[in-house]
Amino acid sequence: MKYALNYEEAFFCIEEVITADEGYNLVETIANEILQMAMEKFPNLEKASVRVRKMNVPIRHVVKFIEAEQTLTRKGQ
Repeated sequence: MKYALNYEEAFFCIEEVITADEGYNLVETIANEILQMAMEKFPNLEKASVRVRKMNVPIRHVVKFIEAEQTLTRKGQ
C-alpha cells in the first residue's frame, strides 16, 4: 500500500515527544515537534495536521481546555 501510514509508529512519535526530558511549556511547541518528527520518520508523508489539547489549564472556570492545531506540508508538494 503506497499511501498507508503505520498508526502504531505514528503513536510512538507522539509518545516520544510527550515523554521527552525537555518539558515543553507550550502546546504549540509540542504540536510542531510531533509534526517535525513525523516528517522525518515517514518520508512518504506529504502533509500532516496535529491538534494538541491541554485539559488542565490554570484558568479554570473560564475555559475547559486550550489547544493548538498545526499543519505541515512537505516542500515541493
